[in-house]
Amino acid sequence: MVGSQEYRIIINETNQEKIINYSELLSLKKENNNKFKKTDEKYIKSRSGKNIIEELEKNKIITLIEEKKEEKQKKEKNSKINSRLTTMQNDAIKDYINKHYEKTQPKFTNIDKNKKIEIWGCPSGTSCFSDDKCSILKGDHIYGIREGIKDHDIIGSDSLWNMIPCTHKENMTWKKSFINKIKKNIVYDSDDISEEDLKKLSSNEIDLYNKFKEWKKYCEERGAKLFWKNGRKIDKYVQEIVKKSLSKLTEDIYSLEKVSEDKEDKLSDKEKEEYNNNYINTNYENQLIKKNNENQLIEKNQLLDEIEEI
Repeated sequence: MVGSQEYRIIINETNQEKIINYSELLSLKKENNNKFKKTDEKYIKSRSGKNIIEELEKNKIITLIEEKKEEKQKKEKNSKINSRLTTMQNDAIKDYINKHYEKTQPKFTNIDKNKKIEIWGCPSGTSCFSDDKCSILKGDHIYGIREGIKDHDIIGSDSLWNMIPCTHKENMTWKKSFINKIKKNIVYDSDDISEEDLKKLSSNEIDLYNKFKEWKKYCEERGAKLFWKNGRKIDKYVQEIVKKSLSKLTEDIYSLEKVSEDKEDKLSDKEKEEYNNNYINTNYENQLIKKNNENQLIEKNQLLDEIEEI
């Protein structure tokens, strides 16, 4: 495990060899302590991994084979590559649901676009919460892609059904505006908001709540999904791949030999030509994202144009 001490041990009672981390070591400590009183010499008080291992060995519960070094784990923990885990995880989830789920969604038509404008009360080209410019085909997710995984076990749809025209800052606040008054989220707790809760809200907050409920009902009638279930399991599978890939990338970077600053160590003509042919511009990724977004927008506009012609 990256950033966590591990121990390879043998459980003496069963002669089973296994690798355990600190959390599992605490569980083993607790199991051992259940046999003794706190005043007993064999009772383990320390929370230090090294001390627990020593005491468990002394009590003949385990035999330590190997303690994995922390140096490499600390390097990986501080890696700039590993710090991109959240971003990579979010994008990987989008790729996963677009491949497996979003294709089953009903097509978002011009009728649906006009219904979104009608329900949310935003003229085409502006945010639903202000006069800020925002395309009806863009905006932010109502149910966040990973926002509801931990507490609600769901992943937000990456489709126009789950998009609301607004700025990112507005999307971070509108569904949380109720929390200080009724301790509930307008989106994730919408089915649990009672009449008594509504009495504590302002007219503007009630209006937002009603708009969301109406849009949610409309999507259900159209057979469209605003979110996908079993988010934790999907997130776990994807996270394992992303973590493994980033750790491998970090390991490969750390394994590169240092290029000396004390001597001339330039590329050969052949290496220089190969380098120039494969050079990655620092703006390449942003250009790629922009191009991808433009292509998606063109496709969506073409779809809506086709609907209007019908």
